[in-house]
Amino acid sequence: QSPLQRVEMTIQETKDPVGRPDEFEITIHMLFFSGSFLIATAKERDYQKAVRGAIKRIERQRRET
Repeated sequence: QSPLQRVEMTIQETKDPVGRPDEFEITIHMLFFSGSFLIATAKERDYQKAVRGAIKRIERQRRET
């Protein structure tokens, strides 16, 4: 696979009626110099679990290509 050009991570959070974070949606977008890309999204109540979940999905896609 070609070299990595950039990685973007988007964080969306929903809040409960009191204003506390209720759920995090993490999207990771990896763009390569060849023009190919990988995208993975994970939703979790815990921020770190959501990030780890998105990274695991990216790793799985990378192994499959």
